[in-house]
Amino acid sequence: QQQQQQQGGAAVIASPQLQQQQPQLPGAPQQPGSAAAGGVEVQPHAQRQRQREPRPPELVDYDVCREVMDQLRLHHPALATTMEAVFGEIGNKFVARPEERLYSVMHALLYRCYKQPYSNEAVVPDSLRKELNNVCKACFTGKHTVPDGDKLASFRDQFISSLDPTHETYAATLGELIDKLKAWRDMLEDVVRDTPPALLRLETLSRKLQDQTFADMEMLGSVPGDDLAGSNGGDAPVMLISIAPDVPIVRRHGNCHRRLQLLGSDGRSRYFTVQMGQTFLSTPGIAGASDDRMCNLMRAMNQLLDRHPQARKRHLAYHVPSIVPVLPGVRLVEEDTSYITYGATYESYCQRYVREADLPIALFKKRCFPPTGGPHDAQTRFEALKEIVNENIVHENIFSQHVYKMVRTAGHLWVFKKQLCTQMALSGLLSYALVLGGRQPNKILIARATGNVHQLEFYPTYAQTGLLEKPEPVPFRLTRNLATFFSPFGVEGVFLTSMTAAAQALVGERDKDLTPLLSPAKPDKWAHSNLAAVLVLYFRDDIQSWACKRQGRPFMHSLQPSFPLATLKSLCHTNMANCMEKLSAVAPNPAAAGVPGGSKMAEYPHKLRDRAQALEYLSRMDSTWHPWY
Repeated sequence: QQQQQQQGGAAVIASPQLQQQQPQLPGAPQQPGSAAAGGVEVQPHAQRQRQREPRPPELVDYDVCREVMDQLRLHHPALATTMEAVFGEIGNKFVARPEERLYSVMHALLYRCYKQPYSNEAVVPDSLRKELNNVCKACFTGKHTVPDGDKLASFRDQFISSLDPTHETYAATLGELIDKLKAWRDMLEDVVRDTPPALLRLETLSRKLQDQTFADMEMLGSVPGDDLAGSNGGDAPVMLISIAPDVPIVRRHGNCHRRLQLLGSDGRSRYFTVQMGQTFLSTPGIAGASDDRMCNLMRAMNQLLDRHPQARKRHLAYHVPSIVPVLPGVRLVEEDTSYITYGATYESYCQRYVREADLPIALFKKRCFPPTGGPHDAQTRFEALKEIVNENIVHENIFSQHVYKMVRTAGHLWVFKKQLCTQMALSGLLSYALVLGGRQPNKILIARATGNVHQLEFYPTYAQTGLLEKPEPVPFRLTRNLATFFSPFGVEGVFLTSMTAAAQALVGERDKDLTPLLSPAKPDKWAHSNLAAVLVLYFRDDIQSWACKRQGRPFMHSLQPSFPLATLKSLCHTNMANCMEKLSAVAPNPAAAGVPGGSKMAEYPHKLRDRAQALEYLSRMDSTWHPWY
């Protein structure tokens, strides 16, 4: 056939097997005499020319996915039907209600106003006006208009008159807009908290899921090497038996999720929250894939930590929850029922003593950006933070008092404190090495039962050149309340030693006999390291995804090269080398110990600790980062 095509033959005979390997899109017209119709297909010259042209990536991806699903339906029809029913019901029936989504938007807009580098007397920036205009259009006008029986319809006119930029009663200054957003946030919080029950029933949300029989379906989120593998004895996977009838509502920092309890064949239960796209950024496909890549990177790091004796005896391991994509913009995230955000402890303190939680942010913003338009420099920010700290507007033992009221015994307190200190040290090491910023209190989930830590939106940012960007002046979060709870003994004896032991395990020992494969600039520097190879793969996918986001392309196109191959390879190796150099600086130095087989802790971790706690650098952080807490 190839010879006939090259020689310009008049016809090519296609066998039925070849026709099956090239499935057509649904609804595509059948050609007369095609193999699907039982005849012999004769392809003219124009049709052969169209087949030689490159197809759009969307059609290629669609054909591949359809082929996979066709094979699944052919060999496992019951499993395919069950998966489609489960994911369809979860993606449609367990999402947030309109008032809950609007409450989340008000919460995000208020914090965006706090981040504006202007005084409260300044005019509202155009970016905020545009976002508010989009919110009003999406919620109360056009095809998204809420029905008259909906709760949002009761205050439709009030919302438009106060927050619509085109209305005559719109806020004239940024401070007036902040006051209006606060009022709407508090009102929507009361509506969200008081209207629905805190515990929903599966039979009312989805009768289909309650009666669903899970045929040959494994437990969601199970990955090779996790604790579910072989928990039945042997290598048998854990199967999904049913979904518990109770569906609680989880509310955290303006977000409302439904929590599902999945019962497995081993008698254990796993909990997943249903998260929507606006919960994990405005680009759910890209953000969700970034979270998945970071989870896979931490799983690879856990294997390296388990092989090192110093890390293994300290039980160093990242807490990695499972993430299951359901639909575009909807995903399941595994969680512990005892999760609480680090910022929720401060909000609980403010509620107990009837204080405004946003008061330190308002004072810091007023001092740094006075209405008179005074100078704004590093010294002004330092004095503003020092005033908040010295006047005890935010005490340094708030988190400690919350934990003391939570734990029951001294033994539980010691275990919780040690595990939390270890987890924060591992997160701090990864934040410093990969330049991961944005560790606001509401993005740190702490399991009150175990002390494990889960970081939300934990992935790097890149500069215009594609290299890792330095977003913050502090290497990691070790603020006053955390340091007070850990105590000096915990910071010196657990935090720093866990960080250095983990760095030593991740860097590993050098083997000069291996062939250099990774870095062209330093061919024998990191060729030995398993972590270096994993980092190169991680940056390859993450940089391409970042480039697709910049260009406004869908995430499915990230498989297509976004950079020239040489440029992409150079960016990956440069970012990898920078990360490995930082880990090597934190790791102990065996040559300086003076003892055969021993090692001495480097001085660099102490410098990082001092920088993370210095008010000079903390004052340069954004006010929503809560440097005083």
